[in-house]
Amino acid sequence: MFIEVIPFGGSIDDKWLTYYAREELINCIHIGCLVEVPFRNAVDYAIVTNLSSSQIPENPKSIVRVITSIPLLAPYQIQTLFECASYYFVHAHQILSLFLSKTLVRYLEKKDFIALNNSYIWPEKKLQIGNKNPIQFYHHTSDVPFFEIIQKHIKGNFITKWNNNSLKTYLPEMWKNDEICMKIAHRNEPYDLYGEWGAQDLNANIEVIPRFIIIFPDDFAINAYIKSFPVDENILVIPDALTETKKHKAYFSVYNGEKNIIIWTRRILYYNLSHYENILYIEDALHKTAMRFNHIYKHLEILRKMSSFSDFNITILSTLPSIESMYFLHTGTYIRTEK
Repeated sequence: MFIEVIPFGGSIDDKWLTYYAREELINCIHIGCLVEVPFRNAVDYAIVTNLSSSQIPENPKSIVRVITSIPLLAPYQIQTLFECASYYFVHAHQILSLFLSKTLVRYLEKKDFIALNNSYIWPEKKLQIGNKNPIQFYHHTSDVPFFEIIQKHIKGNFITKWNNNSLKTYLPEMWKNDEICMKIAHRNEPYDLYGEWGAQDLNANIEVIPRFIIIFPDDFAINAYIKSFPVDENILVIPDALTETKKHKAYFSVYNGEKNIIIWTRRILYYNLSHYENILYIEDALHKTAMRFNHIYKHLEILRKMSSFSDFNITILSTLPSIESMYFLHTGTYIRTEK
């Protein structure tokens, strides 16, 4: 079987490379998993991007080994990667380094990938061409403090005041995600839907905590927000100033979806967010770009590319929209929302 991969050490323009996978390795190879391939005069890490290939080289090289069958990148990330490489006219492996660094991969291999939870099925959840959920844009002009708008937006996505009839309608979707947290008005602890009674004869107010990524411009904005709205056990706040060890722990937390809500800066855009449904992006006049290998990438451009290959519910909040944002509002790329 021939597969397509991106070696970490190099690529040809915005394209992949084709390698041969021996029969004994086929069952261990998945899109987004990590393999070792001969590249140039050495052996290098590579990410699998396709389980088939239409371009067969004359003298194909073989995969050396499968390092882990756990997908490190989700399909939406891989499609975003190629789209960005084409858009910015850079090599695919350079964009790959934005989403997954070689340093992190070495750390994961050292730890034998045991901290990664592979119970989530990526393709069914997060890969689709053309997001059915257009990017929402909220222009804040009211007298209500901006942080309160953020809080209201999160609360607005809570599903509350259910009775047994509405539960019967919605529960089939809930079974797909065991990590949904539910609370009943007269109880503090989460209600066990799998318990002795399940949802039978249930008539109570229930609150489903949404799974949100909140993206701030910098740590100063994060600190100001959590000063106004202290975090609880459902929220993880990750500062930008992290040691290498804490960066690795942050990767595990995001990858595994350990918390319902994660608050971080633009850096989280390049992590595997497949456990989350909603992205709330706070637009800012500064901190618009990231740099890697002397190339500059716009965070909002990355977000728009992600939207094209995923089903995230994305909302951009702004007090002073950029000219670029106003243009995308005018062309219909963004949809204005008043909520």
